[in-house]
Amino acid sequence: MNLNKAILLLLIGLAVIAVGIFYPQSENSDAQVKTPWLNISEQQTNNLKGVRIYDESHQLMIDAQLINGDWLMYNKANYPIDAKQLAQWFKDVSSAVNIEAKTSKQENFAVLGLAENASETEGNGRKVELEFASGKSISFLLGKRANSGRYARLSGKNQTWLLDTAINVPNTAQTWLDKQVFDLEQDEVATVSASENDKLRWTITAQAPSEETEEAKSASDTFVLLDIPPNRELQYASIVPSYLDSLLSLRFEDVSTQDNTLWENLDTFTVDVELSDNRNFTLHFLEQEETRWLKVEGLDDKFNNWQFTLATYQFNNLNKVMEDFLKPLPDETDENTNGRVDSEK
Repeated sequence: MNLNKAILLLLIGLAVIAVGIFYPQSENSDAQVKTPWLNISEQQTNNLKGVRIYDESHQLMIDAQLINGDWLMYNKANYPIDAKQLAQWFKDVSSAVNIEAKTSKQENFAVLGLAENASETEGNGRKVELEFASGKSISFLLGKRANSGRYARLSGKNQTWLLDTAINVPNTAQTWLDKQVFDLEQDEVATVSASENDKLRWTITAQAPSEETEEAKSASDTFVLLDIPPNRELQYASIVPSYLDSLLSLRFEDVSTQDNTLWENLDTFTVDVELSDNRNFTLHFLEQEETRWLKVEGLDDKFNNWQFTLATYQFNNLNKVMEDFLKPLPDETDENTNGRVDSEK
């Protein structure tokens, strides 16, 4: 009985020692794991005024600036930034915490993608500079991903860290641009017409709901293509609203400052849009070698500053003539053949 008590006391003692060894270590570990990354105060969070991101070759890639209350991409003709993307990115940056200390030896920085070697690109980090209204700035390097986190290092410091968040690093300035050209719905459109060299190609117009249904059954009933040639018909019922979808959902690939000489010397086709509130604007399309351009006039004064690069498929979807909307004419050879076969029968 005494032996059993002795064994029991021994086991209890070992358990107490184990608790004393492991639990404090775990608590200390947790304290270290949750070390703040940048220590950005709430006041700073609300006063961010600039973000610059460099590529691995130390070239400035993103120069985002808060100008008169709007976030603009300074190195992309001051075009508006998608504020939601920027806000989410900054939230990830400011809320990230260190979960593990890594190497502090400079010769090992490249392994984590955190080197800053001006003569090489392999192993270099993506430098980020944050600027605040107070005049304070923070500079750091983002390195390789590791599981669900990312390696990071403050500029000028040797200590590297594994962060708990795989902070996204945009590949181009265009990643953060608001690339949707229009904020319009089909029911706001009254008329759309296309021309080339001042010669009308076609006109699409919205029609009132039919008297029988009191409202249009579908978009196919809402918009009609005018002046369809006799004995011709649309390729399919929804081809007209599909064109409007392509137009109103237009997204550009890149943006630059408008070059007036470009538009003066080359042929263009135009699409004129009249809205139901009597606003009007014109889209000018231009094909130059491998580049497809768009210029917008009349919708908003801000568009006077820019010209847009479109994907080839977007350009082709909008560059339509009347024949593109219609079913092909019967092949005369087939008609003659059918006639001959039928007569032989």
